[in-house]
Amino acid sequence: MSQSSKEIKSNLSQILPVVEACHILGDEAVTRVVRAFLYFRTPNRSPTDEDISMIVKALFYDAGENDVPENIQTRWNRLTRRTSGMDKPSFLKFMVPSPAAPYNAPGGHLGLFDCWVHALSSSANNYANNGSAPLPPVVLLPDILIATAVCQEYRNVQTMARSESPTENFASRVDYATMMLAVFAYRVYDSYQKKGILLRDTLHRFLSDVHGEDSYKTTPARKLLDAIYAAPDSQNNGSRRFLPHLTPSQFANGIRKTARRKHHYLLDWIAILGEQMVPRTPLPVSITSYLETLASSHRSLETLCQNYGLANLYEIKRRFHSLVETNLVVKGDVMKDTQEEDNQKGSRKPRHVVSLHAFLNAVTPENDEMGHGGYLPKRLATNVFRIGACPMHDGEDSSSCFWALYDVIHFGCDAVRQPGDKVRGDITVELPLMRFVFKVFGSTQSKPLLDRKEIADMLLLLLEHQTFRSEADRPPYDEENFVANPPIMNDEDFEESMIDVRSAAALALLPSNFSKNEVPLHILVDFCLDSAGMDGDTLSFDGFCKWYFSKEASGLPLLQRRLGPFLVDLRLIASVLFGVPPTRASMEQALIDEIQRRHRSRYPPTDVARRGPRGTVWYILEDRWFKLWVAHVEKVAGNDEDIADGRDSIGADARNLGKINNTLLLADNGSLALQSDIRWKQDYDIVPPLAWSALQAWYDGGPPIYRSVVRYIPTNGAPSVHSRTPRVRTEYEIELYPFFVTVFMCDVTSRGEARPFQQYAPVSRVSPVGIFLVQLCKGLEIDPKLGRIWVMENHPNDADDGDVGEDWLLNLELNILEQKNRRNASTGESLLSGRITLLLEIKDPETGTWPRGVDGKSWTCRDKNRLGDLNAQPGDTGNGIVGLYNMGNTCYLNSSIQCLGHTPIFRDYFISKAYLNDINTTNPLGHKGLLAQVSAVLFNSMWKRFNQGQSMPSKRITAPGSYAPVSAPALTPKTFKDSLGKFNEHFAGNEQHDAQELLAFMLGGLSEDLNRIVDKPYIEAPDSDGRPDSELADIWWSNHLKREMSIIVAMFTGQYKSLLTCKSCKYESARFEPFSFLQLPLPEDDLISLSVVYYPIKKQAEILKYSVRVRHDGKLSDVLIALSRVLHADENGEQLDEIFDTQMNGDETDDEVNQELEEALECRAQNMAVVDMREGYIFKIAPTTWALPDLQNKDTGELPLLHIYELDPILDDESSQDEDSADKDDVENSQKVEENYEESNEGLSEDEHEEDPLAQSKMEGTEDDEENVDAVKFKSIDTNEHTLDGSQEREDDKKSGNKYSFLAIAQRKVDFSNLDVIHPFTHPVFGTPLLLRLHGLENMSGNELYDVVAERLQNKVPKPALRFLQNPEQNDVKAQNTAKDVEPGSRKRRERTNSEMVTVAAGRVPRYGFRLRITSREGRRCSLCPWYQCCIGCLVPDDAYPTIVSCGDSLAVDWHFAVDIATNGFGARLNQADQPIPQSPFRVKANTTISIKNHPSCNDDAKKKGYYGGTITLEDCLDAFAKEEKIPEAYCSKCQDFRVQTKRMSLWRLPPVVIIHLKRFQFTQHMRRKLRDLVVFPLEGLDLSRILAPDSAAATSRENLSDLASQTDGEDTAAGTEPAGGEAPSQNGAYLCDTEVYSDDEDPMSASNYSGRTGAMLYDLYAVVHHQGALSGGHYVASLKSNVDGQWRLFNDAQVYEIHSRDVVDSSAYILFYIRRDVQDARLQDFWDIRARAGQGLTEEEVESLMKGRSDRCVIS
Repeated sequence: MSQSSKEIKSNLSQILPVVEACHILGDEAVTRVVRAFLYFRTPNRSPTDEDISMIVKALFYDAGENDVPENIQTRWNRLTRRTSGMDKPSFLKFMVPSPAAPYNAPGGHLGLFDCWVHALSSSANNYANNGSAPLPPVVLLPDILIATAVCQEYRNVQTMARSESPTENFASRVDYATMMLAVFAYRVYDSYQKKGILLRDTLHRFLSDVHGEDSYKTTPARKLLDAIYAAPDSQNNGSRRFLPHLTPSQFANGIRKTARRKHHYLLDWIAILGEQMVPRTPLPVSITSYLETLASSHRSLETLCQNYGLANLYEIKRRFHSLVETNLVVKGDVMKDTQEEDNQKGSRKPRHVVSLHAFLNAVTPENDEMGHGGYLPKRLATNVFRIGACPMHDGEDSSSCFWALYDVIHFGCDAVRQPGDKVRGDITVELPLMRFVFKVFGSTQSKPLLDRKEIADMLLLLLEHQTFRSEADRPPYDEENFVANPPIMNDEDFEESMIDVRSAAALALLPSNFSKNEVPLHILVDFCLDSAGMDGDTLSFDGFCKWYFSKEASGLPLLQRRLGPFLVDLRLIASVLFGVPPTRASMEQALIDEIQRRHRSRYPPTDVARRGPRGTVWYILEDRWFKLWVAHVEKVAGNDEDIADGRDSIGADARNLGKINNTLLLADNGSLALQSDIRWKQDYDIVPPLAWSALQAWYDGGPPIYRSVVRYIPTNGAPSVHSRTPRVRTEYEIELYPFFVTVFMCDVTSRGEARPFQQYAPVSRVSPVGIFLVQLCKGLEIDPKLGRIWVMENHPNDADDGDVGEDWLLNLELNILEQKNRRNASTGESLLSGRITLLLEIKDPETGTWPRGVDGKSWTCRDKNRLGDLNAQPGDTGNGIVGLYNMGNTCYLNSSIQCLGHTPIFRDYFISKAYLNDINTTNPLGHKGLLAQVSAVLFNSMWKRFNQGQSMPSKRITAPGSYAPVSAPALTPKTFKDSLGKFNEHFAGNEQHDAQELLAFMLGGLSEDLNRIVDKPYIEAPDSDGRPDSELADIWWSNHLKREMSIIVAMFTGQYKSLLTCKSCKYESARFEPFSFLQLPLPEDDLISLSVVYYPIKKQAEILKYSVRVRHDGKLSDVLIALSRVLHADENGEQLDEIFDTQMNGDETDDEVNQELEEALECRAQNMAVVDMREGYIFKIAPTTWALPDLQNKDTGELPLLHIYELDPILDDESSQDEDSADKDDVENSQKVEENYEESNEGLSEDEHEEDPLAQSKMEGTEDDEENVDAVKFKSIDTNEHTLDGSQEREDDKKSGNKYSFLAIAQRKVDFSNLDVIHPFTHPVFGTPLLLRLHGLENMSGNELYDVVAERLQNKVPKPALRFLQNPEQNDVKAQNTAKDVEPGSRKRRERTNSEMVTVAAGRVPRYGFRLRITSREGRRCSLCPWYQCCIGCLVPDDAYPTIVSCGDSLAVDWHFAVDIATNGFGARLNQADQPIPQSPFRVKANTTISIKNHPSCNDDAKKKGYYGGTITLEDCLDAFAKEEKIPEAYCSKCQDFRVQTKRMSLWRLPPVVIIHLKRFQFTQHMRRKLRDLVVFPLEGLDLSRILAPDSAAATSRENLSDLASQTDGEDTAAGTEPAGGEAPSQNGAYLCDTEVYSDDEDPMSASNYSGRTGAMLYDLYAVVHHQGALSGGHYVASLKSNVDGQWRLFNDAQVYEIHSRDVVDSSAYILFYIRRDVQDARLQDFWDIRARAGQGLTEEEVESLMKGRSDRCVIS
């Protein structure tokens, strides 16, 4: 093994020279390894063929006695540097096949591969130069080649040993190969302890990891190790003495000693694994052809962006979505985090796509705002859209196509970007776009040639585009000088149409010396074919390229080069409209230059207008950045840095230029006003709008600053700042400093009230106001004649101080500066002294009336009262449809505020400023009035009229499940949130909180801040002392009012009765305490709802999701019986409520019938199995004895989604015995065949023979489940109870001899990564797995097994795959159906399968489109072959011989490429079933390829109707609240001791507003969970009388509480004294709790009003707080009913939707707000005394002082 001094020196070169290793592997294999190595070293840049060729040449170079060339020596030096190495993770991805890929779990062999990596790396290279810190090991390319070559040579000589007779030379070769591998194996084994010596315990560990636990204890393995570790003199002395360890030479001698046979168990696994790492060369033709087909059908956005080096897609996505046309009505539940896609039949167009209409609107018409006249004519644009659209089929109408985001990026990359390996040469750069253009001119995409008619049409389209371009680039006002020369078409003979010669010559479509004025079209076609070098009348793509790059056009400028103008416009569409950045800096410069040329042409400069005519738009750009960009593109143009754009990684700066930063130019006032001292060409530069759009898309940044050209009025004769010749004055110039105004808008829908429209809108100082009006109306898409502009002297947000001027109308023909100065001339006030607020008024187009009247004073819908007046009515305010932005987990706050803000009377109390009379700043329990003030500010902001959006739409949501978005403003309640955190630290920060906790704090805090009781007296709680309840309750209520008197008490506070009864003495003690929340428990019955997915075995039967009801402490067997009951009801047409009645009640008269039914259900349940399903495969069958509580999630208490499979029915004893008797002969014949097969196939492969010392343990350790959960095979499972070990077997089965076998079957398909890697194929499991219970599997042939699997797959695959699963014809490849007709001993050997074999998924299409293979449970690898053989599964032959499959095996259905293509990758739809709980025993990710529909038992509608027992009504919750409960120990005042007592709750007084809190969150010592039961509650007419205490104030003929609200002396109240007669004080006329509101002519004492069923006792729902999601997180939203129009709306933070009333009642309802009917329409002054009280409350000035330093406004958006 001597090596030449002139060779590559690497870590393993002492074992084998690199050049010899390369010759062993072969040129193709080395080339693939080098290519893959470079790909992993530089993943962002594909290796070029030149680089690969140079490295391969260096590796194969054999210097001999010659000198090594310098270029070869340089390559050698680079290959042996540490920096050129590969780290461990990259090596594992690079070399290890997927079946053997390690993972961090038992059986994952991760430590073993660590030893491999260490053996390949050099220990000397793993330490820094200072010898201190070890460096991570790296693997060099030469060492990879040497290691794999050593393994390959060892395997080669093993193969040759079987076919050749031994010779002397061959024996030496065997010894040479064995010793090379022994040296490498020692390095691997020594890498465990890294001591340079090999202990026997180390080999024990390796053998256990490789071959199975304790495999080293087998007799053959023990004898082998004894022979290796035997001392040299042990046999001479006659005694057995063993070495304690082995050195490298001793290990080699031991291997030579024991290598008498063709196999060695310490070397074979290393050689086999190393051989599997060597790439297969070349790939089979059938595989490559299928890969090409798959590549054209699969659309991976990630792969596309990686290929083109495009990482950041934000700006592209933003521009793409700006073109997407959306619908107003949203299908699905917007209350949830995600919405299901609309998969209705017939709905072809997805949501987020660009339609043909949107595309044409973007590229065809002129756009004055962007300063261009369009890109393409309509016909050509339609063709472009047709080719780029998806899906696209030949002959399909373009209007039915669309562009998805993938299509936009694909088109953009073809137009302006190039892959890393295609960046050299102009022709190469053009080719992707040229292919696209060639298809544009063809009639179909797939047609490879253009015929004469298509060529003629192509030429006409190019001429049409030329005419369009000329018209688009001319000045808009230049109508006279434009002359078009359209073709003169000949309808009879298309090619005889006459073409203008000048137009054709301008594009080089004709020779330049052509003398005629007009020419027939066929002359142009002939010239095209001649230039392309085509002999016939068709044009190929190669000829098309030759025609474009021909010498006649090559010397012309791009815009005169045939396709040149068209290509430029396509690149502008890609890079500007869609924002795809070009790869080349030179292309960026060319595009910007073309944009500027077109802008100059469209807006030509003149002597008096050097920046174009009036109205020309320019964008301001920071000059320093722009100069850097110009310098960079000029510097790198034409060299290698031209393509280094740096956009292949997120966060990197494109071309190292950074983002555009225009903020340096802006004044510090929040607007886009420029600083006053900036200078042109020093601080800023100007570019056309389209140029700014391009640069902003490519480099990001901003903000955009645009200015327009206006009539220039210089001061003191100063020249223009943009004039290069200062002596020349100009009449038109860019206006750098316009006014920035606030614009409000009013129309008939806002009844003339102003609402925000635009903030900081630029208005010219010198241009007429009419120009500004046109701009505003254009954005609203209305006629400017319908608008006029007012100057508002009083800003709508300002307080009404009574001393403001009137609004005045602007003259549209004059500028605003002139008009304002004229108006202020008398006062001497300048326009610059204050802000400007404008109002855009829109005329009603139907009636022709102005909302503010002709003069602006006689408003058609104007209310005289101001919003802040105390006498203002709710109708004077806005509609309250205002969203609240989420500031980080503040949904709990937003939903609670919305509900409080929409509470009648309570809302009016704040927006009318009546709360100022009640602010209590001295209450130690309050917040000094600050909480009341910030709440008032927020409520006023929500109900200001200027926040009102458009009027209520006339069309309402009429069907449940539809959600119509509402265009509503939104607030950011930051001030309120910050203040709330100061009042209560619990709500500080951005953590999620309970909405009920917030409401409790707010109501309590507001009650204290607004408490009219200044000094609270101390009052002891009274005892019963035998007093009547009515008297005792009044005392409690009076005592409460003496301490707390506020609007909160009047609106939300009621009184409940708590009755304790002593079980010993029967003494009753009652307490009557106040409440603000009615907290109701959710009754939990013995039955719980459980979701299951049922997989039937019937052909094409639908897989459905069911909801079943079982006992909460039941078992899985109960779930199976409950599901059987539902299935039985479906088959017999029973209703869901009938099922529930039968399940709960039964019928005593039909006991015999019920017993028969139960027996039938139990029998049916035996034919089902609950499985532990993982991602695409079944891990095990769950025993039916498992208890449901053991499956609950410990945090949430929720049960997982169960997956239940229907099984083949169990045969009865007689039929099975008859069948066994009838098939006895077949079984005997089958056994003979199997015996012969076993004799001819001893061992698992050609590499294992009869003396395998590991035969007993080879099957062990092959299960490698990542979750490490009981990884044992399915066994022969008891038909009564499915267990995993088969320990419980039914006695009947033992007697009858019945045996049932279970097979778990997963689906696999081939995924292809990249041809640049060594092992490009993976085999992931996907879709819905199968579970089969088969009778007589041991007698079943391969044909029969395939038949069963194909039949059961039919309802678990997409529809396009069904045609492969149909019964094949009789003359197909199927063999005889029975094994008895087959000659014994003729069965082939078992076939191992590796990833790159043709038979995996290519080659001939199998009978059913798939092949079966025996795999491990998760489908990673074969369960029969050792893991290091990298077998993906041994093939199960589809023949007539007995199948090799046995009970408990897991199989994989390997689909053929043809099925993959037919199903478009088996679809992309996800399972619509619920996602599982992560920590559940049944963890599964839904990745099925079919749609799982819901059974009616899962629908909320069924639950709302009371079906199926899964419904809880609000009445049930009320009953649970009032249910008597037992208290084990409570003090009895009569017994004077602690006794067992009972407690019963009831209501005594009902407040006007009842807040019901459904207690969904439960916390115990062992569990935290959220109850998700559906509680059905009434929207109207809630009757609480069922839980009212007898003789309560609300249940009997209650007294009118007006006397309770009689006025008392303020001083007595302040002192806390009680008025005479013991009555509770009302504090200046406050009407409290159950006070009812009546009209003057209504008798409050009439029986109708106190019957307990009238409006006085009935409550209507007006608000709901919903909580969605899990207990630990979740999301809050609010449903609110408007008292303005009665419409229900959903407030999801800042988003508002109109919803149907039926959608309010769902399982997420958490807090319910009910208002008593007699209070709904009441006025504030009828309910609460709003008169100012002397010496109490605060004035507005005092409040402002109180809030000094705080923001009193919310941010309005």
